[in-house]
Amino acid sequence: MTVLLAGADVLDVESGSTERADVLLRGDRIAAIGSGLRGDERVDCSGGMLIPGLIDCHAHVAFPPHEPLPRSARILEAVAVLRDLLTCGVTTVRDGWGADAGFSYALRTGWISGPDLLVSVGQLSPTGGLGDNWTPEFGDAAPFADPSLPDPLFDGADSARAAVRRMVRAGADWIKIGANAPLRSMRIGRDITPTSREIGALVDEARRCGRDVFAQPDCKVS
Repeated sequence: MTVLLAGADVLDVESGSTERADVLLRGDRIAAIGSGLRGDERVDCSGGMLIPGLIDCHAHVAFPPHEPLPRSARILEAVAVLRDLLTCGVTTVRDGWGADAGFSYALRTGWISGPDLLVSVGQLSPTGGLGDNWTPEFGDAAPFADPSLPDPLFDGADSARAAVRRMVRAGADWIKIGANAPLRSMRIGRDITPTSREIGALVDEARRCGRDVFAQPDCKVS
């Protein structure tokens, strides 16, 4: 089964220019680009532009809401967010934390529509750092806390390795570390950041588990 996308302006990402052309799809692959092509099904794309799928390297498709709502509200909102991302041409998303492996499974099986999703599950940090959702008002029941996700906190190099393993066990595709938390430091009076030994152990363990690491650095120091 082939599908012909006919008459669109096709973007050449190397030159940045566009050219009127047809694009022939065979399954989930581009079979040919040119003029005068034929396919089993023809879609008139005149007046439109065809570009490669966009990749969002840092999103939060299932961020816990500030309001004290049930966890189901976060999941249902994410369904709409994922659908809108795909509609806007985003075909791959790396989630910064909040979405778990269940979202990826739902997308792969076709339960919901959206881009390919790479999850980090949680944001790793030392106690008091960026990934610590404890607050004096609510304790561990703060609005951003989610008891369904693995504990993202670590203290010490061995603890950092254990935190990585918890995320991998939960289905994380990437490991995310919160490098510093200037906004949190405004509340507690200090920006608690991971030590170089903790970061080194975390990165080493992630590599041992076949995962790459990305960080949230919020200032020049990090």
